[in-house]
Amino acid sequence: KSLVYFEVVTTLALAVGLTAAVSFIHTHDPLRSWWALKHLLACITLFWLVVAMKSESWYRALGWAVTLALGLNGLLGILQYHGVDDQRMAGFFSSWSRLGPVLDHFHQVAVPGATFINKNVAASYAVLTVPIAFAAFLTSRGRGPQLLALLCCSLGATLLIYSRTRSSWL
Repeated sequence: KSLVYFEVVTTLALAVGLTAAVSFIHTHDPLRSWWALKHLLACITLFWLVVAMKSESWYRALGWAVTLALGLNGLLGILQYHGVDDQRMAGFFSSWSRLGPVLDHFHQVAVPGATFINKNVAASYAVLTVPIAFAAFLTSRGRGPQLLALLCCSLGATLLIYSRTRSSWL
């Protein structure tokens, strides 16, 4: 039963990707379409990996990857909201300037966008990943992983609040 389900779902996902790739041919703005197609193909690839790797350890590792990415995006968004850039960080840490552009690398249309360009996209990402980080907190064993998951969840929730996007609160 699961093999048939896997084949049907994979076929549907590949059909969506193929349809998007064919529609890419007749576009008015190939650059914008390429970005949308790239994101769609990345989602289809991630979907296929999740369906193909059915084990508890895989899901736990994927949950922790999402949780850690939320924590990093939350921290970056909080720093952007408070106007912290590479020059201010070099004032705190003398060796920061040797790293090159770190915080200034992420150009923003609307602050705080974290690694995303827009605060709306960052807030939507936080809405989707804060529950995963909270689940990592609830299911982790040991004090260290629980505190790390709680920290990442808190950073993501703070990013969500700082973004001030109405669409993410719905």
